[in-house]
Amino acid sequence: MHALYILKALEPLALGMPRTLFLLSSCKVKGGNYSTIARIRSHLVKHGHTCMLWDVAQLEETGDINQVLEEHQVDLLIGIHAFRTGKLMKDSKVPYILILGGTDVNEFCKNEDKMTVMTSAVNRAGCVISFCDSLQKKASALWPNLPPSQMTVITQAVITKPSVFSLHRHLQDNNGICDSEDRHIFLLVGAVRAVKNPIYLMETFTELHRVNQKILYVIIGPVSDERYYNEEFQPALQRSEGVVYIPGLLFEDTHKAMHQCFALVNSSESEGMSLAILEAMQLNTPVLARNIPGNSAVIQDGQNGLLFSTPQECGKKALRLLSDDTYRAQLVFSAGEYVAVHHSLKQEEAAYVNIVQQICKDDKDDGPICVNGHR
Repeated sequence: MHALYILKALEPLALGMPRTLFLLSSCKVKGGNYSTIARIRSHLVKHGHTCMLWDVAQLEETGDINQVLEEHQVDLLIGIHAFRTGKLMKDSKVPYILILGGTDVNEFCKNEDKMTVMTSAVNRAGCVISFCDSLQKKASALWPNLPPSQMTVITQAVITKPSVFSLHRHLQDNNGICDSEDRHIFLLVGAVRAVKNPIYLMETFTELHRVNQKILYVIIGPVSDERYYNEEFQPALQRSEGVVYIPGLLFEDTHKAMHQCFALVNSSESEGMSLAILEAMQLNTPVLARNIPGNSAVIQDGQNGLLFSTPQECGKKALRLLSDDTYRAQLVFSAGEYVAVHHSLKQEEAAYVNIVQQICKDDKDDGPICVNGHR
C-alpha cells in the first residue's frame, strides 16, 4: 500500500455520512504545505472520515489514478498546489477540492504547459480554496471564467509544539559557535530553493555581523532543489560570515528554534501564506518579512511585524529591533493577538468539514461522477 498514513474515524459524524478521503501533497519535503494538509486531515478524522495522506510522487508511480481511487473506494480528493496535485486530480472520476499553494499561481503560471494543466485542474474542481484574499484575486485574474461560487478563502490555522531542543547548544556542538546564548539570531525557516531566496539577505547579515559579532543569520530547512543548492546557495554560504545553515529539523525542534531566536526572517520571492510566519507570531517571536502579497496579507508593517522591500531596509529594521526592546515587545504582543483572532484552529476545522460535507452532498445529488457540472 502506498498511502503514508491511514487514520480511521474515531467518532460518528454529526452531519452527513463518514467518507473515505485521499489527501494529496508533496510529503517528501515536510514544509508548510505538508503541515497544512496534515492539519486538515486531523480535522476531518475527528469528524468521522477515513483520511489517507498520499505523497504526490507515490501516487504518480501507481499509474492510473482512478484504479487506485476505485481500489480504496475513495469519495473525495483534497490536494494542495494546482500543478503538483492538480496534474493528478484533473483526471479523477471522483470529486475533488483544490487548495492553492502559492507558487502555483505566483510562479508556475508563467510556464505555458504548467498553466494548461492547472487550468484543467481548477476548472474541474468542486471548490478552489485560497489562504488569503490576495491569492484568490490572483487566481480570479488567471481564471476569469471560474465562478466566484466555486472559490473560497480559508485562512490557515497554526499549531506550535516546541520541544526541549536548544538552538544555542546545537550551534555550539555542530557549528563551533561558542557562547551562542549571547547571540542575536535572525532565523529563516524554509526549504532551500530559489523561490525562498535564502541568499537574498546573506550579504546584509554578513555586514551586520562584521559590525556586531553577536548577530547571526541562521537558515533552517531541507534541500528541495539540488541544482540551486550546489550552484547558488553553497557558494554564497561559503563566502558569507555570520551565516549558518542547518539542514532541516523536526517540526517540534524547529518551533523551539523559532521561539529561541531573536527574530524570524522571510525573504521569499512569493508566498501563498507562510506558515512559518504564523508560527513565529504565535511563539512570541517578531517577524521581518519581505513585502510581497502573501506576507503583507498577514503583516501590518510596524504593528504586528515588519515588512521590507530591499536588503538594506531589512538591515535598518533589524537594527531598530535590536535597539528598542519596547518596540519589539509591542510587535510581539500585537502579533499574538492577530493570530489568535484571524487564524483560529476551530474556524479552520469548521470550514473544511462544511466544504467536504457540501461537496459530497452535491455529488450524491447529481450522480456518482460529477465535478462542477462535469460528468
